[in-house]
Amino acid sequence: MKLVNARFNKLSDICADIGQVSLASVVIPFLVDGFNLRMAVLGLAVLFLFWLSSLLLARK
Repeated sequence: MKLVNARFNKLSDICADIGQVSLASVVIPFLVDGFNLRMAVLGLAVLFLFWLSSLLLARK
């Protein structure tokens, strides 16, 4: 099954949105509960993974 450009763009948008949610899941608890290094690193790793996926999908 070939994906057309519109589908690649939509998948790119979804990946970018997931990255933004992961960023919010790191920042909000940091402001409320205090800093947790392990969760911050995990959240940032997920953020960069999905944003990178978004960029790669947008280039197709």
